[in-house]
Amino acid sequence: MKSVKLDINEVISKVAQLNITKKGVKNFLQKYESEYVGLESIEFYGFRNYTSEDNPRTIDWRSSIRSGELLCRETLIEKEPEVILAIDCGASTLYGSVDKLKIEHEIELALAIAHICLTVGFTVGAVLYNDKVQGFARPTSGRIQLHHISQVLLNPTVFGSKGDLRSAFGLINALVKRESVVIFISDFIGFDEDQKNILNLLALKCRVIGIMVRDRLDKTLPSGGHVLFRDPSGTESLLVNTNRIASEYEAISREQENSVVKRFVNTRSKIIRLYTNESFEDNFHKLVLQNASV
Repeated sequence: MKSVKLDINEVISKVAQLNITKKGVKNFLQKYESEYVGLESIEFYGFRNYTSEDNPRTIDWRSSIRSGELLCRETLIEKEPEVILAIDCGASTLYGSVDKLKIEHEIELALAIAHICLTVGFTVGAVLYNDKVQGFARPTSGRIQLHHISQVLLNPTVFGSKGDLRSAFGLINALVKRESVVIFISDFIGFDEDQKNILNLLALKCRVIGIMVRDRLDKTLPSGGHVLFRDPSGTESLLVNTNRIASEYEAISREQENSVVKRFVNTRSKIIRLYTNESFEDNFHKLVLQNASV
């Protein structure tokens, strides 16, 4: 495996040049919010008599009928969104046909999102997982939190095994609240039915965003005849004539990728596909700036 080389200060510098405002960050999260849950959580406080200055939408008709008076609901201050980043460090992410591995792109995006959210005062946490939780930064605010998150993510000694979000579900499920936004960053290779069911459960409780990070060779095979392939776990290898199976490989890859996207869409969650042969700036622009007023 290539060594993981990532400079957090360089990531911060790149993001700072984009001049993303608090409104821009909120609009980014809102763009991808689940249709089941609103972006912000409004806590119920009680009832009071309705006046002509109130918004008719605040009227609670059931309580009004019971009391014989026109009542509206009072609420407390809206809560800011809490962001939980869930980063897959499984064996399939330890690959790259370009200068960076998929896991490096994942971590770079995670740190960039954490930075912009923390800068505007949001609470951010992170979970690093493969077949078990390998690292965890409890959600909190403050600029020192970016350092804590980077310490969790920049630990290549725990990378490998199979990426399986079931391993992180218990922890994430215990953390999330109505105002939470869970952002899964993964290549979603091996995303099976059990993992899809977990996605369904989370999407009913909070907002879920998927960021699919793939290498170009996840989609198409290199031409040129026989190529030696090795399983990400390193246990198996196979000599393959890529010219003979290229079309079938591309069809299977496309079907699997579209299956992941379809499951996110079915849960009314959002997912965006990013590729490692595109620059960080282009990918982050696609992820945030095209979907937020900055």
